[in-house]
Parts: sequence; C-alpha cells; structure tokens
Amino acid sequence: MEREAHYPSTKVGMLKDMRKREKKERKPLHVSTVRSLAMAAVLAVAGIIITYCISWGYYQKTVEAKAETDIFKTFALKTLDGESFEAKQLRDTSLTAVNIWGTDCPPCISEMPELEALNNSYDDSVFRIIGVPSDVTNMGKEVIPERLEEAKRILESSGVTFTNIIPDEDMDAFLTLTVTGTPTTFFVDKEGNVIDSVVGTRPAEFWEETVERLLSEVA
Repeated sequence: MEREAHYPSTKVGMLKDMRKREKKERKPLHVSTVRSLAMAAVLAVAGIIITYCISWGYYQKTVEAKAETDIFKTFALKTLDGESFEAKQLRDTSLTAVNIWGTDCPPCISEMPELEALNNSYDDSVFRIIGVPSDVTNMGKEVIPERLEEAKRILESSGVTFTNIIPDEDMDAFLTLTVTGTPTTFFVDKEGNVIDSVVGTRPAEFWEETVERLLSEVA
C-alpha cells in the first residue's frame, strides 16, 4: 500500500496537495446528464443524415428532370477553345459519335489516336466525332481551370483535332444518369436521336464496322 506523505514546503508537496484537491472536486456525471448528452448527440447525427437525404433526393430529382430532355437535340455549349457549338450543327452530319472521356481515364486517352484516324476517314457530312471531357467542370456549373488545361494537353499530345465540348448542367445531368463508365460513346443521327452506344474501348476494326453498320441504318 502506497504511503502518503505531506511536503507542504516543497514543490512535490504542493503538487500532491493539488492532486488531492482535484480528486475531491471531481464529481461523476449524473446518469440523467449522460443520457441527455447521448440523446443530443443522436439527434444531431440524425439531423445531419436527414438533411443529407433531403438534399440528395432533391439533387436526384433535379438531375432526372434535366436528363429527360433530348440533350443531343437542344444543347448549346462551348468548345475547349471557347467557340460556340450547338446541337443544330449535328444536322449537317449523317452520323455523329459523341465520345465521353475523362482526363484521369487511361483507356480514354489510349484510344484517342484511333478515334482521330476514324474521324479523318470520313467527310464531316457523313461521319464525325465529338468529344466531351466529362470532368472539366463542377457538375456542369463552372469550369475547373486545371482540368480544362489538362484536357487540352491530352488532346494536343494525342494529335486529336476533332471538336471537344464542355458539358453544362443539362449535359452533366444526362451523363450522370446514363454513363456508367468512361469512355462511353453515343452514336447520334442528324435528328439528335441516340441510336447506339458503346461502353469501353474497342479495336479500330470494331469502330469501322460499327460506323458502317449505323450509316446503312440512317441512310
């Protein structure tokens, strides 16, 4: 058993006296107080969860409402270079491939030379490719400068010359509900109808056969 000692005139004694007083002054929390604190914590967490669920539900409804529009018939966007590009310009081409890609998507980047070659194999009145870097904006609300510059760098280093457009909120909403992974390519006729889509990369032969097949369908 530890022996107690009292050293009133030394620093050790003063320290021991302080510890004794602290022990006497400490009072255990009353059970009701503990319960109240626990209940307050639970209510706070519940409030956060409810707020999140309501906000997410509202966002989902907004996304679904926007995605119901015929996006490839109505969009009016800007290219990566700031030029206007509208859905009505697709009417000049029998078949358009809209390639959805990301700056952090290696497969997207690796297939770009093949897509560029495919794009150059046809006259713009017959077939063309439009790129959409899906991660250069904050949900379509504002451009993320560093992502935009990275997209430009990737296109330049890949030798891509086909048009790339920046998604707005409506386009982003459409992509949120329809794109399960990148790259995703939508094939669109001159009326803006999606007639086919492909998820993932494919060899050059596949793209050539697909384009020819779809051109025969829209002719």
